[in-house]
Amino acid sequence: MIEIAFAVDKFTELCAFVAIHSMLKNSSRHVSIIILHEDREARPGDRWEEKLKSQGFDFSIRYQQVDASVFRKCKSLYNSYTNYLRIYAPKYAQSGRIIYSDVDVVFTTDVACLDALDLEGAIIARNGGSPCKTRSLQEQQALYACGREEQDLYYGSGLAVIDVEAYNSSNRVKLCEDIATKYAAHLKFQEQTVWNCVFSASESIGIDERWCQTPPLKKSDSQKNFDPGIIHFAGSPKPWDLIGEYFHPSYSTWIAEAQDAGIKFHAFAKYFQGDNWKRALRIKKQYKVWF
Repeated sequence: MIEIAFAVDKFTELCAFVAIHSMLKNSSRHVSIIILHEDREARPGDRWEEKLKSQGFDFSIRYQQVDASVFRKCKSLYNSYTNYLRIYAPKYAQSGRIIYSDVDVVFTTDVACLDALDLEGAIIARNGGSPCKTRSLQEQQALYACGREEQDLYYGSGLAVIDVEAYNSSNRVKLCEDIATKYAAHLKFQEQTVWNCVFSASESIGIDERWCQTPPLKKSDSQKNFDPGIIHFAGSPKPWDLIGEYFHPSYSTWIAEAQDAGIKFHAFAKYFQGDNWKRALRIKKQYKVWF
């Protein structure tokens, strides 16, 4: 069994469905999925669980509501603290290892290959990795106060493979909560910096970049070495954002996966949804990459 967790809210439910569908269709083994959510009124995923089951995939799914109120003093996206829920994934695991993945992804390779990753004695493996000294001054203050050094690698948090027993037995959830409370003003990248504060260099290793590879945002950028096991649509704008169909180089990839998952799109429907325009205003500076 492979155990994997996703953090989902009402804003990310659609891309979560596409991500999970792409993972299941490429998986050679049973996958146990945990949907972490903080919504007290509805379980994101209920609407598409039956659709996945109807396609004969070998999986099970659990919904876990998480209280993220301890992070209320930290920065958030559209007043949602879903990003912090990944911190709790090992707490609800039922196996010795759990994978966490962001939902703005498409799997192109069997997730069993990632589950077989050798942690080499580390507690956590994550994507990316650049020296702590490259972070903002505020983040550096938090990192160094927690024992990190300038040359220690600062990892991303979009993908993680975690030793459940080592994580839970060393009380990492409580450490994360304490750091978030103490250094809330320093957390530009929220849960990402929290995890980097909590795990020392000897407790962390990197994951091969192809397992969380970000596609170019401009059609003019080279895709020569783009050979992902997981395509991570990190940053903004994303393929499904307004005008993404005209400018995002990977729009055709994402829309093909969405259609394969059984989602029917009306080309201009998203332009009549208020939340999409609110998001466009929020990321208006990022749209400059296309102009």
